Amino acid sequence: FFSLNGHVFILLIACGRVARRHVGHNILMGEGRSILGPLLRWDNRVSASLYHWYQRTIGWRGPVMLLEYSGHGVPWLMVSSGFFFLFTNKFAPSVYETLANLFLGLLTDLAWVVIFKSGIRRSRPVYNKGKQLGSVHVVDQFSFPSGHTTRSVFIAAFAYHCHASNGVIPSNIVLGFTIWAILLGLSRIVLGRHFVGDVVAGWMVGLLNMYCVACVWISKDMAMEAKAFWDLHNPS
Repeated sequence: FFSLNGHVFILLIACGRVARRHVGHNILMGEGRSILGPLLRWDNRVSASLYHWYQRTIGWRGPVMLLEYSGHGVPWLMVSSGFFFLFTNKFAPSVYETLANLFLGLLTDLAWVVIFKSGIRRSRPVYNKGKQLGSVHVVDQFSFPSGHTTRSVFIAAFAYHCHASNGVIPSNIVLGFTIWAILLGLSRIVLGRHFVGDVVAGWMVGLLNMYCVACVWISKDMAMEAKAFWDLHNPS
């Protein structure tokens, strides 16, 4: 499993490099000659104003850092895949179905972020301080879109989809994930990690990712077949 994850990550990095090779540097995101120059300058001003306002009036770094840690991709990938692959006959089939699709969506989220960031290559705010935990420089040096935001919005939308379709996730958990996703997106701005436009784009990409996952949804039977195949070839 971990070998598979390594190959997937290498493939995503390769896709990002291909995108970077074929998309001109800062065609979309450079302020000077960009076709979106005026909008980007406005985005930069608003983002800087929100960042400095938060630093002057509130200045709590601990809570926003906690939100950053909570939206990191590695723990989410480990939990979703670990519960699916390592626990045999511990859950109802609908739970394995949910875990399989969550893991799929987290992988496609990673793919979207790598391709967009490596292709568009928007620089992070100049006032961004400190390195993010577990960041990969070749991808995370870029700002658009916010990967934490795409992931959190996907998870919130995924929770709602599961609640509406099979009731595996209760409504209060859906509400909690929704509030978390909104706060996490806002925290990326006041922490100085991203611009407002990065976060808005992240919300949109997260919803797009959920739509794509819903279109190729892994059924309960398929999830149980995959689980049985894994257990057969990896006996505990």
